[in-house]
Order: sequence, then C-alpha cells, then structure tokens
Amino acid sequence: MIIQIENKDYKLIGTNDYTIHMDFINPELPVIYAHSSLSIDELSAYVKQFSKRKPLKSKSELENLEFFTVDLFDLKYPVKTLNQGNSAPFLKNNMIYYSKSYFNIKNRIKLEEKIKETIFEQTVYDLIAKWEERFHVLVNDISFKNLKSSYYLVSKSKLTINKKNIALSLKINDYLLAKALLEFTGNQKGYLEHVEREFSDRKQLEKILLHGN
Repeated sequence: MIIQIENKDYKLIGTNDYTIHMDFINPELPVIYAHSSLSIDELSAYVKQFSKRKPLKSKSELENLEFFTVDLFDLKYPVKTLNQGNSAPFLKNNMIYYSKSYFNIKNRIKLEEKIKETIFEQTVYDLIAKWEERFHVLVNDISFKNLKSSYYLVSKSKLTINKKNIALSLKINDYLLAKALLEFTGNQKGYLEHVEREFSDRKQLEKILLHGN
C-alpha cells in the first residue's frame, strides 16, 4: 500500500519482524518494510526522525534499524536501538534511545518494561530536581514502590513515588511532584501560589487524579 508522510509517498510492505527496513533504490517512492502491528502514526514518527539522514552511498544499500514503540506517560514513544556504546535509555525529541549492550534482556516484553521503568525514574528525578531548586528544599531519600491508594508518600526527608504513576501523563506527574515537594516546605503560601500559577488547570488535574484512584 502507498502511505503519505510529510507530503511524500512511501510504499509500505508488511513483514514479520520488528526491524524496519527503508529501501531508497527508487528515491521517488521509497519502500518501508515494517511489522504489520505498527500503526501509520508509529511509522510516521520513525520516518520523521530518520528519513533526513545523509544519502546512502549505494543504491542497493538498505537502512536497517530496529524500531518499536512503548506506552509511557499516557503517550506512545518510538524506541531507537543504538548498536554502539553502552548508554542507558534516554528520551530526546520525543524519541527514546538505548544501547543494545546496556540490557542483557532477550524477551521483548521484559525489555520494553525495563526501558519504560528507566525513563520514568530518570524523568521523576529530573522533575524533583526542578522543584527542589524552585522551593529551596532537598529530598534526601527517593524510592519507587507499588502503593495501594496514594500517588506518593512524604515522610520527613523521604519521598516514595508510586510506580503506577508511569501510566499518568507527564504533566500530571509534574503536578504530583510539585505537590509532594510543597509538603517539604510546610506548604508555604508563596510556593503554593507558585504551583497554582504553574498549573492553572489544576482543578481538572485533580479530577483526573480523583477518578484515577
């Protein structure tokens, strides 16, 4: 079938593996070989990220890139495998990258879960650091656990994050961490007003959180 991505036509051929091949032998109509489970949106994300690379040296050359998607922060992110280096998964420009040698996991489902968990925890640490700086506080102990009914728990200088928050949007996670760090300030009025300004739609966010539990 012919699909259009960014006003350019591509010929799509379904395959049984998760490695995407792009054939540029005919530059007027490049061919994408992709697993049949991938949606058009997922393929579009792939092409937008990688189709602007330098021209291939040989017309017979195929661009082979392992590519799949993971559900994280209420979104679907494309994942690009790096064959070199030993980098932990990281998120950049709405694309997740990870080095193949970093995880010794062959099962695809377990690999996806580990990537999601790593990106989630990294993002939480970054958001906590942001609110620590704004509120002039320091959280000495941060942990992740499966909590039954709370999105987070604050105890003295310890903050426990519910692992299930991985299913929430990035904005809601940011809001929850702002609220959590507020507790470390004793809910000082000035900082509370800062959060209210930052999240003008907080009432809607609270409704989502209320129904989420």
